[in-house]
Amino acid sequence: MPPALQLSSMPDDLLDLILSWCLWHAWNSLRRVCKRWKAVVDTSPLMSRNVQAGTCIRKHLPDLEGAALVRLAAAKAGVAQEGYLRLAHLPGVLEAAQQLTGLTSLNLSSLASMAHSLLCLKLSIDCLRPATCVPLGELAVLTALEVGSFVADIPAELWASVARMPRLADLSVTVNTLADEEPCRIGSTAWAALAACTQLSRLRLEHTLMAAYEGHDAGEIRLSGGIAALTSLRSFSIEGPVFNLGDLWAHPTLTHLSLNGFGVWEVFPEAPLPALKRLRLDALYSEMTVVPHSLWQLAGLASVQLFNDNRGHDWEPLLAGLQQLPNLASLHMAYCRFEADTVPASLRRIAGLQALNLSSTHISFLPPGPYLGSLHTLMLGENKLTRVPPSLCQATALQVLDLSPHWNPERNQPGLSVDAAGLATLVRLHSLRLLAAPDSPATMLPLCALACALPGLLLSVSTRCTSLDRLPALPNGWDGGIDEEQWADMHGRLTGLLVAMRQAHPALDELAAKLSALPAK
Repeated sequence: MPPALQLSSMPDDLLDLILSWCLWHAWNSLRRVCKRWKAVVDTSPLMSRNVQAGTCIRKHLPDLEGAALVRLAAAKAGVAQEGYLRLAHLPGVLEAAQQLTGLTSLNLSSLASMAHSLLCLKLSIDCLRPATCVPLGELAVLTALEVGSFVADIPAELWASVARMPRLADLSVTVNTLADEEPCRIGSTAWAALAACTQLSRLRLEHTLMAAYEGHDAGEIRLSGGIAALTSLRSFSIEGPVFNLGDLWAHPTLTHLSLNGFGVWEVFPEAPLPALKRLRLDALYSEMTVVPHSLWQLAGLASVQLFNDNRGHDWEPLLAGLQQLPNLASLHMAYCRFEADTVPASLRRIAGLQALNLSSTHISFLPPGPYLGSLHTLMLGENKLTRVPPSLCQATALQVLDLSPHWNPERNQPGLSVDAAGLATLVRLHSLRLLAAPDSPATMLPLCALACALPGLLLSVSTRCTSLDRLPALPNGWDGGIDEEQWADMHGRLTGLLVAMRQAHPALDELAAKLSALPAK
């Protein structure tokens, strides 16, 4: 047999290829293995294609020295660090932050060597100086740029550099403001620069309040006309107060829109966005008085995400309007607060939904209704349900069901129990392929019996709240459908667990047989 191939015997280019497959937030750990690995990481043409410079580090790297961060920034614009921590707890990090805030965060000699290979760059630096944006224009092949945060306004230097990135497809910009500042204006200079990015498909603007003062508002975002001319744009997101969106509503090809802030209802036009398919409206409704009728003219709208945690909010007008959308298939209302701890009557009348997210809505009862009949995905995690809802028998097409436990500060509140009636309801869901449920001594055996009775079911149990859409089987989010390869891998492991459970609990087979013998209805 040939001798085993060891890492120490590999040439540097092969070692570079292997190490580049590691997650980028682990690259700093790779540098500390030995001098050779450190040299490979620091000179890697593969690992320098995705770079983040900033003053933030991983929580699991508390031993990172500030001086090392400075050297890393000078050598390679800050290789791949992510996460946030109180920086003052680490010696030397504040000094590193000061150096990273100026032009030293983008060492010109380092950028010159990466100008024709760097594809993705993230600058996460507080109070970013306009001059720092100048050398960005040398990155002609950049496809994704996340930059921030600026103070009060987005400098012209950034737009000038962006205009020199013809391959840019994804741009995210953050600007912070003090209380009662002037509006952050996105005008003709920005639109002219972005027009040169003929492949730009995603644009995100974030505007936040640096310090909250009672009685003061953050400056708002104001767009002048020009965004409608960016015909390559498919996704647009604004985080922050907005009262003027320019000619956004006339955009002919925009398919995804996310608005997170106040004032949006005042700028809804009569006939908006003919190509829009996904709409997200967050934290907007506490001041909403009249729902714009033009919202119901979005005939192509397939997915709506809403958010409001005000328990007294009246959802009826908005949900009644959603009934008029002929192609609505996905509705996300996680963390919304409903009156009487139940699903609003207008929501129950929405027929044709394929995916519904009611996680953390504090409901204790799931009433029957047309809204259940076509569902493929139903998220009910982190709620006050104490038993499997009998109304689930109406969801005969259900494939993904989340009943994961909720986090609740109230003591002695009962969690979800799976009794005989609940099992009888679940076993009749013959299309069910993925179930998240609480893990407890009282539920484990019944749920394993359910998995035995439904051989095509993948069971995910947990003692604490976990988001079902983080499972590998749902790589595209909660409403993105099941990944067959990942599902098969996880289901194979579950099958092995069930074999062990059957050996340890002889009554399991008997209970599974009883469930299988239940009539279809």
